[in-house]
Amino acid sequence: FPPSRTSNMASPAEPIKAILQCQQERAAAYNRFETAFKEMIQTRHMCEYNSVLPEITQQFKEISLRVIENENILKDTGHLQTAGIVRQLQLLEREKLTTTITMHMKRKVQ
Repeated sequence: FPPSRTSNMASPAEPIKAILQCQQERAAAYNRFETAFKEMIQTRHMCEYNSVLPEITQQFKEISLRVIENENILKDTGHLQTAGIVRQLQLLEREKLTTTITMHMKRKVQ
């Protein structure tokens, strides 16, 4: 039998573990984002929401950079299919954030 193409590849376990940790952090950031938005809607005070927004945005940016770093590790170690899935995840997360902000803005205006 010819040697497997994956036999010389580093294990994808560590980058995948790091990406899963990033997803947990994203979920926590979204919860904080939604909580601040709900409080703003209930109280009609935008101060808390406006103060949380730059923090959350920075947090999402940092998480995204870490995911991209691990996506690149996957690519560099020959795990192209897994890296492709991570790329799709990133695109969907970007779309989710854009949609969430758009929904917040529409509800805020009402």
